[in-house]
Amino acid sequence: MPTSHFYDDLYAFDWEHLVVVTLQQMHPFFRLLGFRLDPEKDKLPSLSFLLLGAILDSTAQITDAVLMARPHPDRVLKILSRLEDI
Repeated sequence: MPTSHFYDDLYAFDWEHLVVVTLQQMHPFFRLLGFRLDPEKDKLPSLSFLLLGAILDSTAQITDAVLMARPHPDRVLKILSRLEDI
C-alpha cells in the first residue's frame, strides 16, 4: 500500500476493491507505529480529494491508472492576486 506523509498529514493510495480493508487496517497500523491520529482530519476514501492544496483526481483516466492533479480554485485565485501586485 503506497503510503506517505507531509509533516503531520498521512495518506495512502489503494485500489478501489481493497479500500475497505485498507481503511480498517490503517488506524491500528499507525497506532502500532506510535502515530497519534487526529479524528477530525480523517477523510473517507474518495477517487478525488484535496491534498496539500492540489485536487488529486483518479476518475478522469482511471483506465490508464493515471492520477490527475490540478490546483484548488482558491490556490489559483491567490496566485493570480499576487501576480496582479507585481
